[in-house]
Amino acid sequence: LLYELVGVGMTAYARLVHRTVVLGVDRLRLEPGVVLVSTHLSDADVPVLGGALYGGARLWGDPTLTRPSFAVGNDLLLPGYLAGYPRGLPLALRRALWPLGIGPVMRRWVRCLPVRHADRLRLVEALRSLPELDLAEALPPARVEELRRRATRFGEPTPRVARDVLDGRYADLLWQDLTRAELDGPALAGLWENRLRASALDLRQLIRHVRGGGALILFPHGRLSPDGAIGPLDPRPARLLHLARPTAVQPVAIAHDPFERGRPRAFVGIGEARCAPSRRGGARELLTALRQTMPLACGLAVAHSLAEVNLPARTATLTEAVERATELARSNGRPIEPALEDDITRRARVEEAVRAVRGLGVAHPSVKRAARTYATMLEPVK
Repeated sequence: LLYELVGVGMTAYARLVHRTVVLGVDRLRLEPGVVLVSTHLSDADVPVLGGALYGGARLWGDPTLTRPSFAVGNDLLLPGYLAGYPRGLPLALRRALWPLGIGPVMRRWVRCLPVRHADRLRLVEALRSLPELDLAEALPPARVEELRRRATRFGEPTPRVARDVLDGRYADLLWQDLTRAELDGPALAGLWENRLRASALDLRQLIRHVRGGGALILFPHGRLSPDGAIGPLDPRPARLLHLARPTAVQPVAIAHDPFERGRPRAFVGIGEARCAPSRRGGARELLTALRQTMPLACGLAVAHSLAEVNLPARTATLTEAVERATELARSNGRPIEPALEDDITRRARVEEAVRAVRGLGVAHPSVKRAARTYATMLEPVK
């Protein structure tokens, strides 16, 4: 029941917070052993995709369709995730959320399967496992200084060991990623050995899940794209798919278009199902499939034309550019925003996007991200 309720919640999010449109839903295969691989360009991707599947693909109305599990970063399942990960939260709210843990619910009822990276982790994971760890000896100086400044802000003594900062007031700092190169030393050798074993166990669990007939949603970027680019991918998902022998691998790409009045648009493209990637070159195969599946959205093309091609911000000029982009997408079999298929609605969408980009400026991060997404969806994979 909770799985179904979460699906309803994601559907509401996809429709009320975003204007979500599913393209190619007739190709979707929700069956035993299928793996959906999705782009990860926005924090909104999980609820948008979940809502697209549950609402747009009518998962809610058909109990015969296989309910997929989610492969998620293991930090989602850690106590304090709601305090640590979301950006922009007030520290008072972080302190209130710090004791909460959604891991047991997400594991059992929402069917989330953890994925741990062997070569990086959240700082909180290291400090919780080693509460007496000397911060100055183990952490990079910049990280130690951040923790000390936060302590000073709250009038606390200078933190010395790990347990001194295991508090909600430090949650956003504790949820930063650290690599093995940043956390290296004799006191941490056992930590990384355990991490390697745990990562291998996670991989085996995912393989057993798919081989046993479970459906799975996988984000092969490994982490949120930092600049909006589609790729590069973490090489591990391709190896996982080769070993898991899924019945089909189906690419899903989500185009986010915020350049308009009101709710941002999200276009979820469903690509053609295919066989598992080959042992060698599998990551390239996945990346090619994701780039080919990324929908053409008006805002992406307009942002690229203004920020990268430096076209003048004239509606007529940009309408012609978007028309050419639509013809190219059609010839390549790429999903297309429905409004771009008609001359009148295309011009209206271009006017709306130009107005929004002008208001933000071409150097705005969201404009640059959209332009980068458009550029990489056309780039051949090397």
